[in-house]
Amino acid sequence: AEVILDVSGQDADEFFEDIGHSDDAREELKKHLVGTLKLDEEEIARRKKAAEEAAKSSGGGMGGVVVIAG
Repeated sequence: AEVILDVSGQDADEFFEDIGHSDDAREELKKHLVGTLKLDEEEIARRKKAAEEAAKSSGGGMGGVVVIAG
């Protein structure tokens, strides 16, 4: 719960993925979906590049679980 407070109002994908949530947690997450963030192609590319750079430096990555772009 502390992590949720730490990242409230921000893209929390990386934090969600780094913890290694179970399939049950992912199903629970679907129940709490508030909406879908719409991003243009330029922003999607920028976020993808940032995620790839983060994965290289930390060994982790950002998945599309909490924020769904489309």
